[in-house]
Amino acid sequence: MSTTTTYPTNVATFLQHEKAPLVYGPLHLLSFHTSTTGFTRNTYVGLIDKDGTSNCLIAEAAGPVQALLHMLDQLGYRLEIVTFRQRKITHAGHTRYLSALEIDNGRFTHWSLGVGDTSETSSHQSLINAANALHAARSFTPESFTHKEGGDGANLASVTASELAFRRPA
Repeated sequence: MSTTTTYPTNVATFLQHEKAPLVYGPLHLLSFHTSTTGFTRNTYVGLIDKDGTSNCLIAEAAGPVQALLHMLDQLGYRLEIVTFRQRKITHAGHTRYLSALEIDNGRFTHWSLGVGDTSETSSHQSLINAANALHAARSFTPESFTHKEGGDGANLASVTASELAFRRPA
């Protein structure tokens, strides 16, 4: 018996049917607020849930993406944006935004996606997803797997988490 999985044929259809945020991991952005403090700087207040604990973080930055990067850094997730892409997609009168970020943390490079009703929420979603990917890479160890014959994880002993989970392009 074979099963057929149907996937949306284009991004607009995907965005129209996407109901849940694309976040899987310990970090969730609960709220994010802005107040103007100067000509080019703003103060941002974010409430980020990490493993069930709410953290209220404050950052002064030129924009909301930079502010969330500072907040994630305060939580121990140092990320650098290498590439930022964003698309506004309108389908059947509904507009959504898709953000794609190439993130580097010094150990691996990872592409992360975010979807939202505004450009800011899609960017934030993408950053949270990137931080969750970093968390997954940190928690992965070759010792967490066992070889069927030996059972000691020896077959993965020489492979690091970043090499196995996130290969850098050559």
